[in-house]
Amino acid sequence: MNRGILEYSDTFSQLLKIEIEKVLGVEIEKVGEQLKSADSYAFPYSDSSGSRYVGKIFRFINWPEKGHTKEVFRLLDSCGVAHEKVIHISNEHEVFKYGWLVSEYIPGGNAKELLENNEIQSNEYYLEL
Repeated sequence: MNRGILEYSDTFSQLLKIEIEKVLGVEIEKVGEQLKSADSYAFPYSDSSGSRYVGKIFRFINWPEKGHTKEVFRLLDSCGVAHEKVIHISNEHEVFKYGWLVSEYIPGGNAKELLENNEIQSNEYYLEL
């Protein structure tokens, strides 16, 4: 039973690569190993110029809600909080039925991992947020 969760497919990284190439107008040369993410299937990509991107396929029917991601990033921008820069977001796709996005790659891991490994301090992180 589905229950509003997109089941993983081994074809996702290559299908997402094709979509990213269409949106960015570049040829992706390298697809990296799947990244850890609780709410999406995420993959790193790089092109011949060395630019790096992250493609995410949303896993859940109601998360993120339409417009939610854009609003969060707008609020982070208005408060001067550093975050990934979304290049393209779509809530429509034949295979990725809950949507997908591509953003600039930011090295260093996600906030949860950085906090767990004491690479950033929670009091500083949450104060900034």
